[in-house]
Amino acid sequence: MTDKKQTYVDFKGRRFYPPFRCLCCGVLIPIKQFCYGRTCAYCDLGKCQKPKNPELMGKVPMIEIEYEKGHGRKDIFEGAEIIK
Repeated sequence: MTDKKQTYVDFKGRRFYPPFRCLCCGVLIPIKQFCYGRTCAYCDLGKCQKPKNPELMGKVPMIEIEYEKGHGRKDIFEGAEIIK
């Protein structure tokens, strides 16, 4: 098992560490999925998930989901470490 600080993904000048989250809806996704598309399967297919209650964002399973295309989770991207 590797140290979590040794596992990371660089994307657009930012470094992401586990746990990896969909940059669209915020659910947890495996590192392989994050490397390929940075989104979960639903968002990757354009069926973006957004909970009606903002406190439930990123929790699985999301209950009372409404679908909204391309809303994104800028807080996850902006919260990543900036690399030079």
